Amino acid sequence: MSGRSGAGSRAGSERTAPSARLAIVALGLLIASQPAFAQEGAGEPFQRVLYVNLFLGANWPVGNMNVVLDPGTLAGGRGEFALSPQVRVGAQLSFHSFDAEFASTADNEGVIVMGVFAKGVGEWGPYQPFALWGLGAYVSKENETTGRRWDGGMQLGAGLEYPISEHFSATTGFGFHYVLRSGEQDDHFWIEGYLGFLFRQP
Repeated sequence: MSGRSGAGSRAGSERTAPSARLAIVALGLLIASQPAFAQEGAGEPFQRVLYVNLFLGANWPVGNMNVVLDPGTLAGGRGEFALSPQVRVGAQLSFHSFDAEFASTADNEGVIVMGVFAKGVGEWGPYQPFALWGLGAYVSKENETTGRRWDGGMQLGAGLEYPISEHFSATTGFGFHYVLRSGEQDDHFWIEGYLGFLFRQP
């Protein structure tokens, strides 16, 4: 009896051994596949979100503009709508001041920029470099006795965004503004540099 019982137990263990090995292999494959599944699930679908960029900086007039005007300051904001992770479009409202060199002009000339733009965004380590191109209206007042004038112009710019959190980034950039002034007036051209913050909503 004991011989038959021992033989039966050995036969049973031999039958269960392949099943146990198969279960161990399956468990190992399942564990090994978890990081891949987690990585695939980590990618979220792109959401078309809104960004708000507020910035402060300085302007430097170039060429004929530099003859009558000195450098000044700027303050502005942009609203940006993401069409894709790499492309945004938006609108800008900013104020640019320049100190006048001659008493016949105002103490400073203020230029209001109201424009639209397209922005390309890339990736460079933790940074997000960007390039910007825009068109808009440039509203200025040359002296105290004249009204404001409206001219068309364009801007080119580039900079960096540094994400601090999911919804907040620090920004820095520079730009070139070219204003096509009508009549016999010389066109205006200036360079700007700025620092700011970018807020993502939501």
